[in-house]
Amino acid sequence: MSNKNISEINFKLVNGKGSPIVAIASLVYDQNLYLGSIALRQEADGKIKCLFPTKKIGNQQFSIYNPINKETQEAISKSIIQEFQNFMQLVANDSRSNDIDKTCKDEKFKTY
Repeated sequence: MSNKNISEINFKLVNGKGSPIVAIASLVYDQNLYLGSIALRQEADGKIKCLFPTKKIGNQQFSIYNPINKETQEAISKSIIQEFQNFMQLVANDSRSNDIDKTCKDEKFKTY
């Protein structure tokens, strides 16, 4: 899997105080498949990790979807994390406002 198959990465920032979840990501894979509700969790060491959506029914946790091999998981995670870091750098360098929605200069860094 190559990164060229991953496009339209978008973020919704999460302002949960004390929560390790910093954003929710969505993307389009291979121009045919929308993948959403991918959580970005900041680990204790500061690294960002992608978590694919699950649903709890009773006492069981079910995957909604997830990559079926490590190569695909790493490619998706790497693309999301790289774009998130670019987005956060853009926000950090924008002195116009603290309102993140107003700091989006490039369409691929939309928040929703």
